[in-house]
Amino acid sequence: MEVRGAILVLLGAAALGPFGVFAGLLLASGVSVLTQTSWRFLISGAIFLGTSAALFRREAIPSRTQIPFVLTAGAVMLLLSLTYIGAVNTGTPVPVVAFLIDTSTLFIIVLSAVLLKEQLTRRKIASAGAGVVAVILLSRVWEVGSLGNAWGDSLAILNAFLFAALTVFNRRFVQRVNPQLVTTWMFIGAALWSVLPLGLGYVSVGLDAYQVGLVALMAIVSTFSAYSLVNWGMKQVNASTTAILLYVTPVATTMLSYPLLGEALNLPEAMGAALVLVAVLILWEKRP
Repeated sequence: MEVRGAILVLLGAAALGPFGVFAGLLLASGVSVLTQTSWRFLISGAIFLGTSAALFRREAIPSRTQIPFVLTAGAVMLLLSLTYIGAVNTGTPVPVVAFLIDTSTLFIIVLSAVLLKEQLTRRKIASAGAGVVAVILLSRVWEVGSLGNAWGDSLAILNAFLFAALTVFNRRFVQRVNPQLVTTWMFIGAALWSVLPLGLGYVSVGLDAYQVGLVALMAIVSTFSAYSLVNWGMKQVNASTTAILLYVTPVATTMLSYPLLGEALNLPEAMGAALVLVAVLILWEKRP
């Protein structure tokens, strides 16, 4: 495994972790799913566009042949945000949403083997298995008992499949196009879809300083930084390896959601976090 790429993916995975916490806090403060989604993509899209325009100038503008990617990836990004926040909004606890969404790792491994012809090694199988057990421990699904909220659970699993499809889709593009441009176009497309046809009414809803701060953190930390790092990392590591490294995300989600959303950490979470590290170490194999 390429060390630099793996480290970038791990950092991106950690940055993705707080997303569900930010979403839960915004919902609790009265900001709807559509409103926070629109603001998130407008802010992150503007940051991506400004950064890429400064770095790449005219190259930041997608060509005609790349427009379908912009629209397709943007639509998937919008659905990812809506299904994640929607699952939280149904009352499913954030750690359990993170647990269900992390089934994306299994989807990615299957899709990358079928579509990208990536080899499924014993090392990857062992690492993925350890990660599954870790996420179960982190989410404590046997305690919170939310695996019975059919609507919320379905949204979370749909999110997992969409994330897997997008990851495999992006893997093809980052091999041919600069990863920062790929990420920029994804979020420009998401920003466009978030206001058209959802409507400017969702975007024009006023937010107070606390809500603006949360949306800004969601856009900068768990969107701009997270997806930039993951896509740069995927330039050097394959999709199935990326999927397993993303097991770090529920660790970050859990460690933040319990204290910030009013719950206490206990032994299973600590064991789950340790097992995620084991899963990553199983996978870790520096190439000569």
